[in-house]
Amino acid sequence: MLRDRLSALFLPKRVPSIRSRSAGVQQLREAYENLLLSRDRGTPGLAKEAEAAWHAQVAAFVASLIPYEEYVRELALLGLKGTPFTGDAYSEALANKLDLRIRILRPTNVALERRQLGRTTRHPDSGDLTVEIPVRLGRGWLYNYTLLHELGHVAAGHPPLPSDLAEETLTDLEPPDERLARKAPLTSGLPKEALLALYEAEAELRAQHGMLAGSLGQLALGTERLNQVS
Repeated sequence: MLRDRLSALFLPKRVPSIRSRSAGVQQLREAYENLLLSRDRGTPGLAKEAEAAWHAQVAAFVASLIPYEEYVRELALLGLKGTPFTGDAYSEALANKLDLRIRILRPTNVALERRQLGRTTRHPDSGDLTVEIPVRLGRGWLYNYTLLHELGHVAAGHPPLPSDLAEETLTDLEPPDERLARKAPLTSGLPKEALLALYEAEAELRAQHGMLAGSLGQLALGTERLNQVS
C-alpha cells in the first residue's frame, strides 16, 4: 500500500526509549563526552563506534520530543490534521497560529553551511522570519522537505545560536516566546555542537513527519493509530 511505502520511507527507525528528560540529557552528555574522547585518541574504530552511539542517543532524545502522534496533535492545532498539505500551507498555518510573519525567498545564490539546504533568519526588532530556499531546489518534494525542516525549528521553538561562540557549554540561550511544541527546547547543559545536532535532528524528524502527513492526508491517521498500538 502507498501508506506503508511512505511510512517506511519517512518514519524513523525505532530507537532506544528515554525514561525522563533529565536522564536523556545525562545520556546525551555522556555520549558526547565519549565521542570527544574517541576523537582525541585518534582510533578510527573507536571513533566510529562513539559516533554511532552519539547519533543513536540524539535520535532517541529527539524521538521522545516529537513522536509522530505528537506531530499530528500539532497539525490539529494548525487545522491541517487529516488533510493533504504542502510546505507553503504549513507555513501559512504556522504563521497564523503563532502570530508571526513568515516570508519565503527563493534566491538564485545564497551562502549556506555545508549540508544546509535552506536558512531561516529572524529580524531582531520585529521578530519576522525569513526562510531562504535556493531556486535550484525547484518546487517539488525537495522544496517542501526543506521548508518543513526550516519551519520545524520554528515550531519547536529553537533559539538562534550565536555564531561567535566556540564549543563551550551554552548557558544563556533565550528561546523565542512563540512555539508550537508543548515541550520547551533544550538550551543548556551541552556544548554548542551538541545542541546544534539536537536542533537539526528534531527539525529533520519534523520534516519527515510533515512529508508523511502532508502526502497521505486522512490515510496518515492510520499510521498514527499503528504507532499508538505499537
